[in-house]
Amino acid sequence: MKTDNIYMKKIMLLLFVSLFLISFCSSYLPQEQDEPFNLTISSNNATACNLSYIQYNNGDSTIFNIPLTQNIRTFSTTINGTNFSELGAVCMHVVCTDGVTYEEGSQCREVTLSGKVVDGSVITADVALLIFFLLLMVGFFMITKNINLDKWHNSIVNKYQNRNYIKLVLSSIVFNIIKNKFVVYYLFGLPILLLITDMIYTFNLVNMISIIQITFYIYLIGVTIVGLIFMSYVQEWLFDLLHQVRDMKWGTE
Repeated sequence: MKTDNIYMKKIMLLLFVSLFLISFCSSYLPQEQDEPFNLTISSNNATACNLSYIQYNNGDSTIFNIPLTQNIRTFSTTINGTNFSELGAVCMHVVCTDGVTYEEGSQCREVTLSGKVVDGSVITADVALLIFFLLLMVGFFMITKNINLDKWHNSIVNKYQNRNYIKLVLSSIVFNIIKNKFVVYYLFGLPILLLITDMIYTFNLVNMISIIQITFYIYLIGVTIVGLIFMSYVQEWLFDLLHQVRDMKWGTE
């Protein structure tokens, strides 16, 4: 019991520390990686605007000199997603003119894996949910590890076999789900894996992307295997229950 408490405290400490991790993020609006961007500029006096060049996060730049399409006072063009393949700040420099004077400006975006800004409330919610599901898993283990499931099931069968068929069936279902704990743990694992995936994309942890994707594919394959194994157990206890019901003398003491 003491070992279990120490283990839970370590989990809680690790997860709560993650709440205070500082993420250094740009104030620019987010742009999803490899997605096209619609560059739009508004000007009251300009008669033409050009996309002169794009500067990337690593300091490199590409010259374009592409004219923007004018619609009254708005100038726009669509920039290919290949210009947003690198994570970090990408700035698009534009030059506008009224035919006499020239004015230069820039529009910058923060390229992220998810196209979302790292938001404190979102991170807190993800961590809180992660803690919740981990605690559920640990709580389920601690509650069921000392239960004599067969004895518990037999007592319910003896109690309801001549009184309440519905409660007998429901208790049998609960008994088999709890008995086959791997199914419960596997179900707990799905939201935990999804939350971890979301946090990896939120923090732009590029080195972890391939690992989490492979893990997720393996997990999905495992769903089929676990489902088939559990269904075989369900079939067995259904036949056992039918035999029990057939041998019962309903309505007798």
